[in-house]
Amino acid sequence: MGRLYNGFGARSRGACEVMAASPAPAAFVTLGGGAGARVGSERIALLEAIGDLGSIAQAARAAGLSYKGAWDAVRAINNLFDTPLVVATAGGRHGGGAAVTEAGRVVIAAFHAVEGELSHAMKSLQRRLGDPARPPLRSLMWSLAMKTSARNALRVVVASVTPGAVNCEVAL
Repeated sequence: MGRLYNGFGARSRGACEVMAASPAPAAFVTLGGGAGARVGSERIALLEAIGDLGSIAQAARAAGLSYKGAWDAVRAINNLFDTPLVVATAGGRHGGGAAVTEAGRVVIAAFHAVEGELSHAMKSLQRRLGDPARPPLRSLMWSLAMKTSARNALRVVVASVTPGAVNCEVAL
């Protein structure tokens, strides 16, 4: 059976299955640079697919991306680092190809090493904060990760709702 590149680092299960099977809070690694460029697990999965398949088009299909989306990601990744992580040869009669450079292989390995260390740290933190005398880790992590916006669910107790002509007044 071939490898599954689902963009979340898991190669045997889908992202939703990984999340459902693991009720513990998780942390994710994202490498950042200038101008908002980012490399997370989705782009690392694309790099791995390019390395395995030797083609950006095949890697895009394997990772569930459009060809243009994969090329845009490759350009962003290459611009984020001092040396290109992917080199491509133009197509033509005999077809093109792509390869992950040595620098790309180093970034992939470093990314997975950081993921492993972060996972270990999260498990250790969960064990230490699992003491019943302390607040649960899930509550702590939810509070740390929450961003206030109209789309977020805020944890409150609704005391009353008073309907109005245009809106409602909610008392917390």
